[in-house]
Amino acid sequence: TIVMTVAESAGSLTEAWSWDVPSLSSLTPANHPATGGTSMTIQGSGFWYSSAARILEGTALEVSDWVSTTAMLCKVPAGVNVVSGVVAVTAGIQVGSATEFFTYDAPISSFKPANFPTAGNSKVSIFGSSFGAADYSDKARLGGTQAEASGWVSDSAVTCRAAAGVRATLSGSVTVGSAIDSMTEAVSYDAPVVSGVTAAPHAVASGVTRVDHAGGAFGSLDYSPGARVGASACGASAWVSDSAVVCMVAASFSSVARAVVTVGERAGTWSSPFSYSPILLSVSPANHPTPGGSSLLVYGAEFGGSGAT
Repeated sequence: TIVMTVAESAGSLTEAWSWDVPSLSSLTPANHPATGGTSMTIQGSGFWYSSAARILEGTALEVSDWVSTTAMLCKVPAGVNVVSGVVAVTAGIQVGSATEFFTYDAPISSFKPANFPTAGNSKVSIFGSSFGAADYSDKARLGGTQAEASGWVSDSAVTCRAAAGVRATLSGSVTVGSAIDSMTEAVSYDAPVVSGVTAAPHAVASGVTRVDHAGGAFGSLDYSPGARVGASACGASAWVSDSAVVCMVAASFSSVARAVVTVGERAGTWSSPFSYSPILLSVSPANHPTPGGSSLLVYGAEFGGSGAT
């Protein structure tokens, strides 16, 4: 407001003029640890001696010291990235601001343990820094799945629980506010283990015998496991439990077979789980001349299909 007085008379005009709006040009430094307590210089123009600064969602800086019309010295409070780095300076009723100007450190993570049972529900500790000086509702993800029961412990630790799974390696990430840090190949699940194989005796070579694979880490759910006996894939494989997979074995005539169960990207192997041999019942004729050269028919079972020798 401008007031002009002449003798005993006065005239006025409101909203006739104003000071320049504060303008922000740079922050030094522009990135800070989540624990806060660091100093920052705001540079620009239009700063008054009574100017005050704030960051993010209206959080006032702990200390705002006016240096000149072009500089202020501030102390940064604890926090995390919750918006796009907004910094504002108030001079009287004038407010100047800049976006994407200020950041807190993104967390740097390591995962312990880095390997889990397929049944899940394992407690995982994530270590690093800049998880926040207070609980900012940190969220952890393992692969593409949000981890169960994420919880803030300190600026250097977050905990969560791994869900069930069978993948070989998964990425891991932690979100604090709007800051996200991730690691590739951060965690994995146990590989399947085959500890024993049983099959109906003298029936494997027919290609229709059920073969039971016992072991572990086949998955707490049906992840469509596959099985092989020897060099042949089973005609059909079925998940039973985390410790059992069954299949109908494909035709094979090796005297000693090897069993393999594949779940997801990983495979478990059991060498020489069982053998199968042809069954001899009789020969005809049973007597032959000493010079040899005569034909002999051998009768029995499990001699194999076409091409077996």
